[in-house]
Amino acid sequence: MESYQKALEFNPSDRDAKFNLELVQKMLNRAASEAASTPAGYRRPSNWARDRMKEAEALAQRGKYGEAQRVISRTFQAEPSCAGEFGEFAERVTALKNIFGEGR
Repeated sequence: MESYQKALEFNPSDRDAKFNLELVQKMLNRAASEAASTPAGYRRPSNWARDRMKEAEALAQRGKYGEAQRVISRTFQAEPSCAGEFGEFAERVTALKNIFGEGR
């Protein structure tokens, strides 16, 4: 950011430096607002957990609600922090299992 500011001091009409400076400022503002809105102690689920949720979603789409629920349960046991992000999905799969049974 300092480099773009210095470039503009030497050449105030440098459109590239101005564009890049504005872009960096927007990115920093966005990162700051995201950090402020993230709850303390939040930990993003790992790629492994995200992959397991995709697997559970695919099983549920094929009507295999019991299998999907087991994948979700194992994932939550291994990585409890992902329950916050995927909790609603887990509840929907459980509801579908309760309505339709284990599945096809």
